[in-house]
Amino acid sequence: MSSASLTTRLVDRLGARGLPYTGAFDVLERVLSERHAEAVAQHGDLGLQPGRWLDALVDHLSAEEDLLAQLRAIHACDLFLARACLDGLAVALSRFDALLVHEVRAAGRTVRATDDLVDGVTQHLRASLLAGERPALSRFAGRGDLRGFVRIGVVRELLRLMGRQKREAPADEVALAELGPRLDPELERFRTAYRDDFAVCFRQALAALAPRDRTVLRMNTFEKLSIDKIGALFDVHRATAARWLERIKADLAADTEERLAARLGVSDTEVESIIRLVRSEVHVSMERLLEDPAR
Repeated sequence: MSSASLTTRLVDRLGARGLPYTGAFDVLERVLSERHAEAVAQHGDLGLQPGRWLDALVDHLSAEEDLLAQLRAIHACDLFLARACLDGLAVALSRFDALLVHEVRAAGRTVRATDDLVDGVTQHLRASLLAGERPALSRFAGRGDLRGFVRIGVVRELLRLMGRQKREAPADEVALAELGPRLDPELERFRTAYRDDFAVCFRQALAALAPRDRTVLRMNTFEKLSIDKIGALFDVHRATAARWLERIKADLAADTEERLAARLGVSDTEVESIIRLVRSEVHVSMERLLEDPAR
């Protein structure tokens, strides 16, 4: 398929989605041609038809952003490999499996997982990423790189299976009762009077966190992983991991505060005084709440 035909197909697909392209055709053709050439140079053609790669691009383009800017920023090479995997092309599947095995083993070493656990995670992710009517790899949008996408899935599954191997976590009521110092009269009064309301708001705030944020929180709070190990798992500097964790805890506390104020219809000042105590004292076991990363 020529670059002109590829561009025409892109414009037609965008129009069908209600995203008409009104810019210069030759500019779009050049950008699209360059991105496809990059993908082929990195991976070879893999047996993947250019139109199938284009379909993967179109599936993840947004009407809210400039088309050319998206095409320049998107990880087109990784989308090329992902689409080839989803189409069942053997060379692509072999390369992706090597990436998956490398990430599982690296993460397993970091958290000192057993060989059996590493094998179990590998088998589970092979199936969930590539099999079924809606394989998880189809959600890869090219906003970040494919390695990072796989790494997050690996960490989640490792933590899920490690949690299963541990003793049963305390019931939610016990976990919530540990959310602050038992001898603090104000917090004790709050827990007694508004326990159910707080539990609902806290769980909602927890569920509203981004998947990576929930994973990082669980790794630090419940798996007791250090900032250095978290940074290693996500391939970032320890200072970056520390900033992530600080922001996640602040977001969780602030969102709980906002939801609770709205639910109870009380003043921000009253809610803030209570949440401030909770925020400063949360060193608790909520493993039941984070045991399943999908919650």
